[in-house]
Amino acid sequence: MKKAGSANPQVKKNLLAASQYLQTGNWQAAAALYQKILQNQPQNAEAWHFLGIIAAQQNKLADAIHCLQQATTYAPKITLYQVNLGIILRNAGQLQAAIAVQQKVLTLDPKNASAHGNIAVCYYEIGELDKSAAHYKLALQYNTKSPDFHSNYAATLLAQGHIETAIRHYRTAIDLQPNFVAAYISLSHALACNNQLDESAQMAKKSLQFNPQEIGAHINLAETLIKQQKYDEAVEILQKAQMIEPKNSSIYFSLGNVYKATEDYDKAIEYYQQTLQLNPNHANAHNNLGLVFQARIEFETAITHYQQAIALNPQHVEAYNNLGTLFNDQNEIPQAIVYFEKALALRPQQVDIYENLAKAFRLQNELDNSLFYYEKTIAYYEKIGQYDINYEAAHFSKAWLHLIQGQFLAGWQSYQYRPSRVKMKQVLLDNTLILNKYLSGQRFLISREQGLGDELFFLRFAPELKARGAWIAYQCGRKIHSIFARQPWVDQLLLEDEPLPTVDHRLLVADLPLFLGMESREQLPPPLSLSVLPEKIAAMQVRLEKIGKPPYLGVTWQAGGKIAEKGDAKALYKEIELAALAKSLSSLNYTFLALQRNPEVGEINTLADLLEQPVYDFTDLNDNLEEMLALLYLLDEYVGVSNTNMHLIAGLGKTAHVLVPYPPEWRWMDAGDESPWFTGFSVYRQMPTYDWLPALQQLKQKLTYEFNDGFFSV
Repeated sequence: MKKAGSANPQVKKNLLAASQYLQTGNWQAAAALYQKILQNQPQNAEAWHFLGIIAAQQNKLADAIHCLQQATTYAPKITLYQVNLGIILRNAGQLQAAIAVQQKVLTLDPKNASAHGNIAVCYYEIGELDKSAAHYKLALQYNTKSPDFHSNYAATLLAQGHIETAIRHYRTAIDLQPNFVAAYISLSHALACNNQLDESAQMAKKSLQFNPQEIGAHINLAETLIKQQKYDEAVEILQKAQMIEPKNSSIYFSLGNVYKATEDYDKAIEYYQQTLQLNPNHANAHNNLGLVFQARIEFETAITHYQQAIALNPQHVEAYNNLGTLFNDQNEIPQAIVYFEKALALRPQQVDIYENLAKAFRLQNELDNSLFYYEKTIAYYEKIGQYDINYEAAHFSKAWLHLIQGQFLAGWQSYQYRPSRVKMKQVLLDNTLILNKYLSGQRFLISREQGLGDELFFLRFAPELKARGAWIAYQCGRKIHSIFARQPWVDQLLLEDEPLPTVDHRLLVADLPLFLGMESREQLPPPLSLSVLPEKIAAMQVRLEKIGKPPYLGVTWQAGGKIAEKGDAKALYKEIELAALAKSLSSLNYTFLALQRNPEVGEINTLADLLEQPVYDFTDLNDNLEEMLALLYLLDEYVGVSNTNMHLIAGLGKTAHVLVPYPPEWRWMDAGDESPWFTGFSVYRQMPTYDWLPALQQLKQKLTYEFNDGFFSV
């Protein structure tokens, strides 16, 4: 199709002259010639097109759009005009209109790489990352040598969480254009996201070699140095950047990040606020202020800043995720799930959102949903070939979910990922082997792991191994050695510092149920049977007689590590407040004994004051298990959270009253007033709302009955 007026010699001459002006950067002269052409030929599409390009160069976007629309009207089949109109519409923020124009190009030329690339950019800016990625794939299919396509596709992949693939495309962009400064900067950021910090710093420094004034490179380098905990170097880099652009808000934001990382929260707040003074629309500054105020336990202020971040950027994944974490920590689980799901809808491939949802659903007692997200977490790590502590933790959490529901086969398989096993550097039994019924002549070394309570719990399986004909050496700690020396299934008892015997297989004690093939409740062995030394019983009777008359009731109110020491405090820390415990025990005519391991200073006196009667300190017995075993043998009742003493009591064939915090340990199962692992033990469960009152009322009724009408009636 001929261009309008293209046959006119004077028009040809003017178009050629205007083109020469464009090449030399003389925009004004070129524009004058194009306008002259249009005075005589108002339908000359080429003149309209270049007038639009000149207006765009001068940032007169409305004029540019008008000119390009005229060009496409008079020459609707020239795809270049459509492509450039789409680019200018995107620059003007009219993203849907830009997409529509580029799609017209694709009806004319389905293999037009530029149109696919421009549509991809628009979808990226809208936040429709899957559509963006699809069009970048097509753009690269039709033009594999475009560094811009590779770099922009990498940005989309990075936003989707495909970090490794993004890094590959940034590298390709640099291979195609070795001085591509923006690609070096973006690659530096992607490498930092992948924790490849040394190379991230190298790429940032490389970009500064090409352009020492590049602020983005300074900031990327500083952010990498922050991750490397090189805080002074980061500040030095950012101060250099301030000399180049003293009012660049991103520099102040990174300075805030330095002080957030060093927990100098006052300075962090100061720099984030300066960031917002320079750029009130800086959503990330609000998000990071939220993190700082959350760390300072100022939750309302934190929520306000997260919400402001979302108001400025409705697709701010981190702000949604952080809000979910805050509400999760506040035990407002339904609200936490809402925010985690919003974050996931925006970024379906972000693995930490899977993990957060899995934990939240577990706290909500929606175990199937929790399992679903742990499995997605595991699948993500397997897909990228990452088998680190996060992968192992997801498997271990999956074991918890299976075991608490009595799904033992799947549970024991995932239980192999427990931290104590992962850390062992020994050669252990092949995890695919199930031990057969006939092990005569086979020699086994079993080693302790985890805590003493877990050791006692899993040793209930040892007699079964012995019954299959195995010879067993057991490696235990000094604290329990004398008690285990009386166990009939032990052929050789070793302390951990003693030479090891020659054996066929080595096991950790918690591997026993898996390798013995335990799959159902019918296969549950009873607790490991324990015996008490008669002389210890006699000595303990004397001690008890000195403090008061029976019935004797032992109490424990805390077990596990302190909250600050635990990565998942709700699941691992077991505690009941002394005031609540005392309320359930008050007015009962027992002689109370405190058996708490390492109580805080004054706790026993506090409990005595709350009960308005003496509480006798027997906490020293936690370091002498022979004497503790004798005391537990003589106790009439035991009330407390699950701890080592519960396992000792079970080994004596006795029962106890177990206070189970929410969420429960898997061995106490997810519901019911009894556990199949501890037959006869009475279970009192904290509610999902973290309310103890119904459970403690039930406990008080049970103890009142047993004292007044049951075992201890006079």
